[in-house]
Amino acid sequence: MIKVLLNGYYRSGSSILWYIMRESNKSLVHVYEPLSPDVDPYIPGSLHGSAIGKAIVEEYAKIDREKYIEIKRSLIGLNNYFLPTSLEQVKPMLDFLNEYECTVQPNNFHFILRDVAKKYGCMTVHLIRNPLDTWIATLPIDPSIKHLHGWKDRLIYICAWAGFKVLPKQTLNVLARSRINRGYYLLGEFEQIKHLFDADVRDYLDMRLYLWTLCNYHACDQADIVISYESLVRSPKRVLRFLERETGIRFNPIPLKRYITNNPALEKEIKKRIERMGLGEYFKELELRWVL
Repeated sequence: MIKVLLNGYYRSGSSILWYIMRESNKSLVHVYEPLSPDVDPYIPGSLHGSAIGKAIVEEYAKIDREKYIEIKRSLIGLNNYFLPTSLEQVKPMLDFLNEYECTVQPNNFHFILRDVAKKYGCMTVHLIRNPLDTWIATLPIDPSIKHLHGWKDRLIYICAWAGFKVLPKQTLNVLARSRINRGYYLLGEFEQIKHLFDADVRDYLDMRLYLWTLCNYHACDQADIVISYESLVRSPKRVLRFLERETGIRFNPIPLKRYITNNPALEKEIKKRIERMGLGEYFKELELRWVL
């Protein structure tokens, strides 16, 4: 049975929390992003480092990988498997995983957490990160992925961070229109849920902030537990003890790096954009999650 479902918008820290959970509970199966087209059950990825990439493949080796691949392929082309908005879209995969004593990190079940918890009796945990650092982490200017940079990305990285210090607003507005924003399924997911709110979306950054706001709002409303990336990296022992107490499984602390920008000028511009799109009330509720 599925014991814990760990959810989070992209680049919010759910991968490192999944790794902590996996290292602390070796008797369970820990399934990582089972419906992501970027996850191969046989080949380790490199985005989160070799340790996590290796761990993902080792966990998939504990289940029937061929049946898993068959189910995954049956869902691709039938549903939008990036951002499900109903339980039925992902039920065949969850029914299969529910045969194992496992945890699942789907990364995108924001709109169906309540239905998943009711159907499978699992605890749902959502991880939220402030919108500025979430956006930065989807770009090649993310400090945590410098090990993956080629020379072009290194140049973008240097120019962007220099610009943030000298001309923060202008630099943000230039980056907001750049095609480098189009990762993490930005266009497809925006098209899927743009009807939920009539927002004044003008560029790629607006799309990302629209998705960040609505996905986190719905997930925070539905999850059993909500924690922030900021609290996790600042007070890992306290947060992990809380998770142990609430979920009933272990979370052994490991050293965590902090990637928090702390740039008031950029934070102000991000907030202004969200408010201009008419999402200010949603933002007020979400802001408490990482500030407190």
